[in-house]
Amino acid sequence: CGRRPIAFTQASSGANLVFVPNPTAGTLTILAGESDQVIATVTLGEANIEEVLFSFWNGHVQGC
Repeated sequence: CGRRPIAFTQASSGANLVFVPNPTAGTLTILAGESDQVIATVTLGEANIEEVLFSFWNGHVQGC
């Protein structure tokens, strides 16, 4: 997904989440869609990775 943000809406809870990848740091930042507040920054791999790959399923984020 490169550096493009991806947004998700959870229909059951109404939570809007924005995922912002940062391949330079090997992280993925999760923002609250309503407030742009940082919820968490998750380490997915080593710094300077070529691609950020992650899975968001059932409220959990996993990276590879």
